[in-house]
Amino acid sequence: MSAYLGAIKRKLGPRKRHVNLNIQATKEVKQHLIEGDLDLEQLLDDTREKRDQLQQHLTVYKSLRTQLEETAQSIGKREYDKVMEDYDDYADPTLEAEQLVVGLSSRMEMIKDRMEFKLRRGSVKLQIEAERLNLEKEKLKKKLEVETAKQGIKSSTVKLPKLDFNKFSGELLKWQEFWDSFESTVHSNASLNPVEKMNYLRAKLEGEAEEVISGLTLTNANYEEAIRLLQKRFGQNEIIINAHYTSLMDMPASSSSTSA
Repeated sequence: MSAYLGAIKRKLGPRKRHVNLNIQATKEVKQHLIEGDLDLEQLLDDTREKRDQLQQHLTVYKSLRTQLEETAQSIGKREYDKVMEDYDDYADPTLEAEQLVVGLSSRMEMIKDRMEFKLRRGSVKLQIEAERLNLEKEKLKKKLEVETAKQGIKSSTVKLPKLDFNKFSGELLKWQEFWDSFESTVHSNASLNPVEKMNYLRAKLEGEAEEVISGLTLTNANYEEAIRLLQKRFGQNEIIINAHYTSLMDMPASSSSTSA
């Protein structure tokens, strides 16, 4: 029985050291809790790990201590009294360890509460940010609507040009006069888009000139093509000069020349 008692004592010593080491490690975790130098999730994991380790060593230690007392008591009063003289050495870390286990469990609940609060606060922030973005979106939408309305009013109030000049039918000698009038009134008008200019051009052409661009559809690109075709057909200097020469040749002779 004495040998069994000695075996328990030999186990109890190292187990006591384990308990003391875990007490020290647990105190370091408590310091992290106070300083708040870890993120909450990591802090919760560390706290749970240290609490479980301390609880495990403490349970084994208390079991060995109980075995020691019961074995000593069964041997006899003398042996029991001798064991009880050293009882304080074996019992010393127990109370502190138990208090730390309880304290860590309480701290874990506090950490969980802080994590939940942080999560709720983050959700509130996201909601506020989403509402802010929606407000910005609505403001931008209204601004675009106002700008669009202004553009519509501006477009509706643009003064359309009055085409106070004759239509062009294809007579070469009248091309330059027509073009100068059309260019200043329509072609150079920045408030008109190409399709609008094309409509004005068609309205002022007839006969041969109208046929030149009859195959073109009403598009922005075709306006420039229509101008190019008309200038090529009626606006080349050589053709105009020949037309002038022909016109002069077709003029009737003067009366003075005839009498001579």
